[in-house]
Amino acid sequence: MRLYVLMDYSGSMRKFYEGQKRRIDVLRDQIKSFIGGIEGFKSISLYYFAEKLNPIGTFSNQQETLGAIDSICFDPSGGTRIWDCIDRLLNEISTSENSLILCITDGYDEGSGCTYSDIANKVKSIKNLQLKIIDIMGNLKENDTSNIIKTVETMESINTELKEIVKKRIGVANYALKISVPIMPVIDCAEDDIELVRSGILQAIPYLENLTNLRYYPVPTYIVDEYILRQMHSYPEKGDFEQDPSLKDDILEMLRFLEAVCITFHTGSFLPEELIEKTNYKKFSKLSPEALEDLRCIAEAICCRLKEYVRGERYDADKHLYFIDEISDREAFISNCFDDLKAILGILTSMSRRTRESVSFAKTHFSDRDEPNQEAWRRRLSKKEFETMQTCLYEKGLWKKDLESIISIFEIALKVIFDLIYKYERLYSRFSSIIKEFHTYGVYLPSSDKMNSQFNNLLQEKGFPNWFRQENTGKVLICMNGCRERLAECLGEKSSSEKSRLFQKLITATLVHEHAHAIIFEGISLSSGEEYFSGPKASDGKFNTVSEALAEWAELNFFREDNEIFTLILQHARGGKLPAWPYAGALLVEKHYGNSGCVKYRALLDYFRRHYREASKLLSSFNY
Repeated sequence: MRLYVLMDYSGSMRKFYEGQKRRIDVLRDQIKSFIGGIEGFKSISLYYFAEKLNPIGTFSNQQETLGAIDSICFDPSGGTRIWDCIDRLLNEISTSENSLILCITDGYDEGSGCTYSDIANKVKSIKNLQLKIIDIMGNLKENDTSNIIKTVETMESINTELKEIVKKRIGVANYALKISVPIMPVIDCAEDDIELVRSGILQAIPYLENLTNLRYYPVPTYIVDEYILRQMHSYPEKGDFEQDPSLKDDILEMLRFLEAVCITFHTGSFLPEELIEKTNYKKFSKLSPEALEDLRCIAEAICCRLKEYVRGERYDADKHLYFIDEISDREAFISNCFDDLKAILGILTSMSRRTRESVSFAKTHFSDRDEPNQEAWRRRLSKKEFETMQTCLYEKGLWKKDLESIISIFEIALKVIFDLIYKYERLYSRFSSIIKEFHTYGVYLPSSDKMNSQFNNLLQEKGFPNWFRQENTGKVLICMNGCRERLAECLGEKSSSEKSRLFQKLITATLVHEHAHAIIFEGISLSSGEEYFSGPKASDGKFNTVSEALAEWAELNFFREDNEIFTLILQHARGGKLPAWPYAGALLVEKHYGNSGCVKYRALLDYFRRHYREASKLLSSFNY
């Protein structure tokens, strides 16, 4: 996520606050305190404004940002064109990534061409963007109809209010806590490794507390070797990581069908006879004319690019074209292609339902004249799906050209193809060993778990003192060596700095996952007093599915703004089917994130802490 901070620099900021400091000086101190207490933003951009917007700079870390604030000679003057300045920023910044704008002012608008309503409506229309205005004097609040403006009672509370705003952006920014966390190295390890674990925990704790609404006193984290971890870890059944020699060819075979459909859609030849010349699907779509035109224009290239991707050919140059913000929530090539094809299917289905007469189209545009390779389809479809597919073929084995048959096989192919593409990514990514073994780098041992007792016995045998064993609490175990070895295999000759950067993220991801388990078991409810986990600590399939779904999604959401790690975690979650692969439960939670944020997650967490069987039913309902 990118952060933009706008500071009022108008003449009124020269006034003294409570007879001690100028308002601008108090604001600078509050902004410095705020910046010094947050981490996790991809960049921080600073501006000051009065009658016009003035950039200070864009910075990638706290030290640079704080240094820039200190270097400014603040001498406020002029009027306050708040809305024009915010409008200029909205026009300048890119919102392809999540962005948060924080504006702090003590005035009311003077002379802007824009109005508050203009700004509120513009912000509402932009995905991945949130605007919050801190109103020091309360001059703006009466105009607020979109919950954008927050009035502060004192200037000393600006820092607190800014932090609260950021906290509500769950998974976006993490706070650098000034606390000690227990880290117990069972094996010899470098100080840098201990510091890396400490840093990861300090990021994980506030994130997890904000996400779960639980207070958490972190359990000790033990650094162990791979042998010890494997003794303590109960692994799920193997995921879908076995080699598949025919996978690529089968994907390409199915893409031939989708490509024929998309080309026909692109040319407008699926339209009823009276609309063919206009090539306009508006009658059958809820998309805006602009989004619909974008979809129609790119339709013929979608499957072509997917085939290039599967063949390992170049496709990067224009992959951003497949992101249509009315259709997708996130810029990611594969998922955007899926969303675009799903939108095409929706339009064709609407045509089939709403057109009384049979839809005619120029069959020459349905250009795939070859027989489909039925063995490839048979390998990838269920028995029922394959039987449906055969009803969509003529006796000679060619595809039928009526719209109903095309829609029927399109629905089947769309789901199957993308499952196969995700499998292809897992198997042939250079990080395939990382994806496969993500869950083997750490484990959480509840205090009542027999493995916890076994671990304490192991520590006793090795001569560790009683205080080191922490017998009355749960434990997180992490294996750094295993992760480091897999990463070395993946990156080969890559620079040590790249290896170090990625290693730190992978360790942090593991710590978020395992401490998510710990906070679910050991966290205290903030909403209903000192309420602890009360569900049965069972270990059957339903229990493990919900438990891993909660932890895996917490890990996924933490790295939402880091496409590299986000993709690896997502591929790990896609590594198998429920219930044998419990991490796949995170995909059901993620399915609803775009519409409801963390609401579904918190509901699942609440059910799980009270009774896991009810939570399992709730998770199953996320499929619909």
